[in-house]
Amino acid sequence: MGLENFITVSMVKPEWGEVNKEGRRGWVFDPSCKSKVLKGLKCEDPVFGCKNLYDVYRKASPGYTDKVTVPMLLDKKTKKIVNNESTEIVKMLNDNFKMLLC
Repeated sequence: MGLENFITVSMVKPEWGEVNKEGRRGWVFDPSCKSKVLKGLKCEDPVFGCKNLYDVYRKASPGYTDKVTVPMLLDKKTKKIVNNESTEIVKMLNDNFKMLLC
């Protein structure tokens, strides 16, 4: 959609086996990814500096104990989770960013 100037995309990788060195399993940021699949793709948490997505959820919503899922849309200004349902995120992007694309 050409939203690279408005939305930062960070990539996580699944670690479902052993507990990692931070004591977490699940979606972790991998700074070694150096992926060039998408222009502007990040391989780290640009808001809180967390090593895994679970900690991002907890910082954005203290006391959060539910599932940690991807994708997740986080407002960098308020540091709050906007949504973590893919179809709703796509609809939000389509409905709310059309005016920026003209």
